[in-house]
Amino acid sequence: MKALLINALRRLVANVILFPPPWDTHADHRNLSETMKDVMYYVGHHGMAFDAPPITLRGAWMYSISPPRRSCTIRTCCSTAPA
Repeated sequence: MKALLINALRRLVANVILFPPPWDTHADHRNLSETMKDVMYYVGHHGMAFDAPPITLRGAWMYSISPPRRSCTIRTCCSTAPA
């Protein structure tokens, strides 16, 4: 599976690849993230023999655009909150 991804990305000659962060709550997304970390390394590694030549590729984890949940209120967490 990783070899298929590596060959496809080397042939594509992409500049940036986005993939889910490893702490994603969905199990399939976590597995994809772990796989992509390895794939991103091998795509640019000159010592690994695959069907296409290595390329310079940058990877980035995708982050959620929704604000993070707070488990407490401002009054209990922040020292600057009014009493």
